[in-house]
Amino acid sequence: MKHLDVSRRAVTRALVTLPMIAVPTLACATGVAGSTGEPAMNMHATFISATASRAAWDAARARYEAARAAERAFDDAVWIPAKAARKAKFGEDHWLPLGHAGRPEIEAWEKVNGFEKIYARLEEIGDALADTQVALLETPAPDLVALRWKLENTIEPGDEGDIAQWCDDIRLAIVADYQRLLPLEA
Repeated sequence: MKHLDVSRRAVTRALVTLPMIAVPTLACATGVAGSTGEPAMNMHATFISATASRAAWDAARARYEAARAAERAFDDAVWIPAKAARKAKFGEDHWLPLGHAGRPEIEAWEKVNGFEKIYARLEEIGDALADTQVALLETPAPDLVALRWKLENTIEPGDEGDIAQWCDDIRLAIVADYQRLLPLEA
């Protein structure tokens, strides 16, 4: 049997997109063909698709908010006190460059005080937050409020108002959202 290497991001993406693909497909079961040979329209398809979109968005948003809450809780309970302890001991709360005279002492103190585990957990929490944020940004926005959230969380404040270093999938998802949600003419 061949071993499948599946990432957490791929599983999350599948769980988020499956309802958006399966529900509209099932709702649009072929009926009586029209005069042009196309399948008859199922009047429930739009409602079910919108409901699936809302449900998928709400589920992705809940996962994102839970990941954000976990990050804040870890910061408050572990990371901020650990940084404060290091600063109290060494007067530094930033990384010292390689070759800096005080770096070996700080690294030894961090090892004794469990910073390796703290850094590892911090990275896990950050990865989980990033994964849930990407999944949410790739989930179709069910309404203009959700689209606004996407825009506010991808456009970096700055002189140029550039979209942050997001992949094409996210940019295309946002374009698809505004094309779907905003009419061409009022």
